[in-house]
Amino acid sequence: MNKTNSIFLLGNYRKTLKELLDKSVSSVTIPNSVTEIEGSVFWFCDTLTSVVLPEKLQIIGNWSFSGCTGLTTLNIPETVTTIGGGAFSGCKGLASLSLPKSLMNIGYHAFWDCTGLTSLSIPDSVTEIGDGAFRGCSSLTSINLPKRMKSIGDSLFSGCSGLTSFKFPRGVKRIGSNAFYGCSGLTSLKIPEGVVSIEDRAFEGCSGLTSLILPKSLKSIGYCAFSGCTQLTSLIIPKGITIIPNQAFSGCSNLKSVIIPDNVTEINDLAFYDCCHLKTISFGKGIKAVGKDAFLGCSNLEKVVITDISTWCGITFDGVNSNPTCLSNRIYEKAGIEITDLTIPSDVTIIRRYAFRNCLGLSSLTISEGVQCIEALAFNGCSFTSAVIPDSVTEIGDGAFSNCRSLSSIKIPKEITQIKSHVFENCSKIVSVEMSNNVTNIGNYAFYGCLNLYSIRMPQRLRFIGIHTFAGCQNLQEIGFSNDITEIHKTAFKGCTSLKKVMFPKEKEDLAREFEENFESCTIELA
Repeated sequence: MNKTNSIFLLGNYRKTLKELLDKSVSSVTIPNSVTEIEGSVFWFCDTLTSVVLPEKLQIIGNWSFSGCTGLTTLNIPETVTTIGGGAFSGCKGLASLSLPKSLMNIGYHAFWDCTGLTSLSIPDSVTEIGDGAFRGCSSLTSINLPKRMKSIGDSLFSGCSGLTSFKFPRGVKRIGSNAFYGCSGLTSLKIPEGVVSIEDRAFEGCSGLTSLILPKSLKSIGYCAFSGCTQLTSLIIPKGITIIPNQAFSGCSNLKSVIIPDNVTEINDLAFYDCCHLKTISFGKGIKAVGKDAFLGCSNLEKVVITDISTWCGITFDGVNSNPTCLSNRIYEKAGIEITDLTIPSDVTIIRRYAFRNCLGLSSLTISEGVQCIEALAFNGCSFTSAVIPDSVTEIGDGAFSNCRSLSSIKIPKEITQIKSHVFENCSKIVSVEMSNNVTNIGNYAFYGCLNLYSIRMPQRLRFIGIHTFAGCQNLQEIGFSNDITEIHKTAFKGCTSLKKVMFPKEKEDLAREFEENFESCTIELA
């Protein structure tokens, strides 16, 4: 043995080693009397290439060989029961390793960043593997886990980009956060029955994954669980899932179809963000809420399939890009038949915000008696030519029918007292509007851009007309007001180039003069 670069440890071996750390120690033999290597003893001995472990060794302590980059092989005795946390972390030269059948515990980060390790078989005697134990083992292509494992720990295989296949132990119930993060070499996964939880970022960045089978036992999926799985083409979500969390499938750019079961009640923010090749999504009847930008970037979406219209009307959509119909422009029944003549059932009381936004395939709309409220932008951008709104409706929200450019006429329900802002904005084919005398206020931009509107009877109780309410209604020719009118914004009829005659009661002479100042071409009559 070369005495300048090797040492046979006796007695207090930690003290002896510390004395020789500056002498380029390359090999160490630990006496057989030693049963435990305490923590950090060989920490960052990067010149160490060979270690002979004692035959009676039981415990390899935390960080004991961490950073020993020159260590290429190691024979672990059959007596070892515990490999401590970080014990071999950063041993980049360690290419092969045989673990003894006596082993029971592998600590957290035990083999973290062992980039030279290509394969490993863990004996069935092991009952516990700590979080991040194999994190960053980028050359690891295969690994066998013990049968009795119940949980895949947090970050256990994070960054193991060379891992091409993986078989889960049958007893696994939990897959921890970041467990397979960045395992880009995985091409297919069958997660066994019994798994109930896949936690945050568990499979994020598994960009080679083309096939994924989720078990029926699954109850929860974590944040970003499958984000960035760019080769995944189809997805069936198990019936046990109730919530699809934030960014769960974001960036799955080759995902083409998704089936959401009846038990799912919520789809959270950005859940399917940038799934740019998604063509079909089918919704179950349990859905109640869809989060902000849930389908943002799904630019090739063609078909949105719904279970029933009543359920769909009740969904709370959090913003424009939360309702996929805004992208597909089409809505379908479960049988795959496109809905063109839409009838809202009588059991619906509220049609929620964005419910049918941009449904360009709709040719007609019939709302049954029983509906009381149509929320903001509910039918914004729809293509129907006719719409029947029953008198049971007492509220129509901002922009509810805005940009319905094929709509030709509309009758406002009797119980409506306020026509809110932007309600019929840019409904360019509307030629007539019928309002009851109960209407007191017509809000900002309510009929803005209704280019073909030529006839409108102002309600007897009308008091207020807002900003740009009828602006751009260039075919409007004649209007009249009652005694109740108190305020007409100076821009209310801006651009109404055909407006020739406006009638006011004698009691409203001051208001008439004010109107005349803004519309000099009009003839003002006092009656």
